[in-house]
Amino acid sequence: LAAFFGIKLLAVLSVAGATAAFTVVAERTWGSASIWAARCFAVAAAASVISAAFLYGLGLAFALTALVALSPGRPWIFAALVALTFAASPLAFVLLLVIVAGIAASRSRRDVAKPAFGIACVGAVAVLLWRLFPGGGRFPFSTVELLAALAFCGIGLVLTWRVERARILRSF
Repeated sequence: LAAFFGIKLLAVLSVAGATAAFTVVAERTWGSASIWAARCFAVAAAASVISAAFLYGLGLAFALTALVALSPGRPWIFAALVALTFAASPLAFVLLLVIVAGIAASRSRRDVAKPAFGIACVGAVAVLLWRLFPGGGRFPFSTVELLAALAFCGIGLVLTWRVERARILRSF
């Protein structure tokens, strides 16, 4: 895609796509109360271009678009977007898994059966690829950063504990 569009345009399209998809998902979930969340996401997504994490940005755009396709019940489009998410960024794929697990924890099993099957198929291909092409990488973040992330999640859990409209966030 970068060879076709150019890396700069692809980065802008990724940010725009991720922001549009986030806005749709947030508005479907929380209505007009999500306007500031969408604006903050837009600023943060645009600022992430500075880090040059273009593949993650593209994967994030695909992952959020997959969540948009999840709502109307289009399992094949969702599965294709999950595959594109994994192809662009395994990290964005893992984030999508965590989000879908949070959605699944807040809904009935019947609502998540088809999306789970699509994710399982892509996950099986991912495991096969990692077995065929093993890597010896390491995660470059310290324990202090992990503790900060866990503290942030803990604060989010406390703030959403008795808020019914935040049920998906609490599960996430």
